[in-house]
Amino acid sequence: MPGSTQRLAGSLEEVAAEVKPLGRDAIAVRMDLTDLTSVDETIERIHSSWGPLEVAVNNGRHLGLGISEHILETPIGGYGKFLMSHAIAPTLIVQKTLPKMSERGSGTYITISSAAGTDFNPRRPLGHGGSGLAYRMAKAAGHTIVGSPVSEYHDAGIRAYNIDPSAVLTERNSDRLAALGFDTSRAALPVDIARVVVWLVTSPTDEVDERYQYATVSARKLISEIDTATGAPGSNNKTSGAEA
Repeated sequence: MPGSTQRLAGSLEEVAAEVKPLGRDAIAVRMDLTDLTSVDETIERIHSSWGPLEVAVNNGRHLGLGISEHILETPIGGYGKFLMSHAIAPTLIVQKTLPKMSERGSGTYITISSAAGTDFNPRRPLGHGGSGLAYRMAKAAGHTIVGSPVSEYHDAGIRAYNIDPSAVLTERNSDRLAALGFDTSRAALPVDIARVVVWLVTSPTDEVDERYQYATVSARKLISEIDTATGAPGSNNKTSGAEA
């Protein structure tokens, strides 16, 4: 409706409202990943409110031409926005948070990556589960970030992992995923990815690092293992070839 101010599901306010009744604190802060000043100000606010971060999850993304557009359909300026959002801004987040983490002696970085980041020669065309060059390029760049905190600050208690979520179904993207050729019946749910993050940061360090410190974590496979170990039914863990 014209002039409608209907709030989309998954807003910052909605998430904060769900967290606080659990007895936890939540700060809703708007951050523009294409604006490094915005990123810097957000980290400063978090540090002033909470002190050093214990876990930083890079899950933001740029929404624009290039996710599913052909190379000639993507404006050249769009490539910069994708790289800024998926690689440069997350690198700034590391630069701003790593000193306090390493000083404390612990901290974990997690990047929600994608198979698109290692799909240099796509086997699936656009419209059939494939991704545009701008998106693949940005995901590939962002995928490399975790290697530096680990190799340079592992002795200071720093851990870092890439998670490949495969296709994830949300309230916002169900129609879009179907239009792009994904089988939404096989997609994971946000809670699946959250469970993987929780497992990574709460499981014994040696156990996790032996398997995943230098390998991408497949959310789908790990959720299946967690469910098998705990006897819990998976929420939507069918095998999928779709890319995130």
